[in-house]
Amino acid sequence: MENPVRFFAQRQTTVLCGFACFFRKISRPVVSCVIIKPLRGFIIYAYMRGDEGSMKNFNWCVYTYRHRKAFMYVAEKIIPDEALKKEILYRAEVHDVDKLLLYLFFDQKEVQDWHVLHQPHHLESGLGKSYVDLAETVIDYECAPYTKPDKPLNAYDFVHKLISLGYLTKEKAETLFGIMRSFGIDRSYDGTKDAAGMEYLRQFEEVTEEMILFEVFCYIHKYPESEAVEYLLKRWKKKSLHRQNLCYNNITS
Repeated sequence: MENPVRFFAQRQTTVLCGFACFFRKISRPVVSCVIIKPLRGFIIYAYMRGDEGSMKNFNWCVYTYRHRKAFMYVAEKIIPDEALKKEILYRAEVHDVDKLLLYLFFDQKEVQDWHVLHQPHHLESGLGKSYVDLAETVIDYECAPYTKPDKPLNAYDFVHKLISLGYLTKEKAETLFGIMRSFGIDRSYDGTKDAAGMEYLRQFEEVTEEMILFEVFCYIHKYPESEAVEYLLKRWKKKSLHRQNLCYNNITS
């Protein structure tokens, strides 16, 4: 039998999501009232839990949470230009948080596919790329070995792999290599040999649901009009209406 708290929240959010999609275009105070509070109060709490009472996609949330910490560490460590470092660290606050939010509600593949298409630091997104976007791409690649056993290559080696697989032209790759040269990382090496970095990341070996939700709450509070929140509201509204139709059909059949 379905969790009654989740069922109650699903019914309430049908109305909330409808109002949110309408009022979010009007004013920030209304956005705060109609989007942030319902998301934190009803939606996040009720929908984040699966049928067994555990956080949906918890392992993927942990994977992404630890990656975010590695991203911040590497950005702080290797970017020599202070202005660029400031911009990348600003981006680091929200880097991949959209995935943390959406993982609480949707299947991992759907979230990953949506994220890749909507974030310019992913080369395959098809979106326009600024220098800062590509710098974020390099940091994203460079920090992977720190927390991702399935992605052991640093940025230099990974870009060479993309070239060999035909996913990246040498011309486009040269722009990334240029950024790597400016960071002093245009060479092959094992990032896991960074003793200081691995020691720093050890404090995040145990990630809790509370730690994940804290970052999600900060994100939706600061960016209530983000594309991820927009996607979430639209999907919920559609899902809630579909659910109501099913209930109606079951009753009348």
